[in-house]
Amino acid sequence: MARRQWSIAGQLFALQALVVGLLVLAAAAGGVWLARSDARDAAREEVLAVAHTVAGSPDVRAALASADPSAALQPYAEATRVATGTDFVVVMAPDRTRYSHPRPERIGQPFVGDIAPALAGRAFTTTNVGTLGESVRAVVPVRAVDGRIVGLVSVGITTRAINRRLLAQAPC
Repeated sequence: MARRQWSIAGQLFALQALVVGLLVLAAAAGGVWLARSDARDAAREEVLAVAHTVAGSPDVRAALASADPSAALQPYAEATRVATGTDFVVVMAPDRTRYSHPRPERIGQPFVGDIAPALAGRAFTTTNVGTLGESVRAVVPVRAVDGRIVGLVSVGITTRAINRRLLAQAPC
């Protein structure tokens, strides 16, 4: 049997279809990448705002100065976590000792992740892998009235939760 050759018009149509298909695929991939980037940026702003609010609370400063900081900080941090829809609100000592955590068995254990900029007095955000998995997190110093850093607050949203939020917003 002889093979049938495509006509020039057929070849041009196939080429055009291929180019259009590749362009649509590239546009879709770019849209997904932009949406994920925007979602992470929004998460960074959200966790930073929550961390600043917690770190600025007089109740947090008072609890950090008490004999048993976890007694006051754990319920406060959990209520804040639930109210804000974040995945964790961890208040810790400058030596990384956790006074709060969504998994109570982690209280008293060292915080996992970078805290150096906050110990130097600067709030910052980062993406890091901790005990709850990869998360976008903020770490903010807690200052005493005299300006000394007496603790740190870390607030985070897992990348899994960010992706779930993004998928929930996707048009069907």
